[in-house]
Amino acid sequence: MIRFGVCTKFEKLPLLEKAGYDYMEYALSSLEKRSEEEYAEFVKLVEASSLNVEAFNGFFPADIPLVGPAVDMERIATYTEKALGRAARLG
Repeated sequence: MIRFGVCTKFEKLPLLEKAGYDYMEYALSSLEKRSEEEYAEFVKLVEASSLNVEAFNGFFPADIPLVGPAVDMERIATYTEKALGRAARLG
């Protein structure tokens, strides 16, 4: 069976559900940048929806260098912990 999902803004989750999608994908870097209030709103939408956030893309934002002389391992670790913690809460 083919399942259909889409990567879009979290505010679109109710529309996706209504349109018959099976799941939602979201940008991990956008999830991490959301304020606590915006993130809490997203969690409420997901918990109230029949759709799950089953995948993430865009693991690191462009402003966090992963190679070269500007690498900041502490920043990478802090970002990763917050982003993956938020993703885990969404299932």
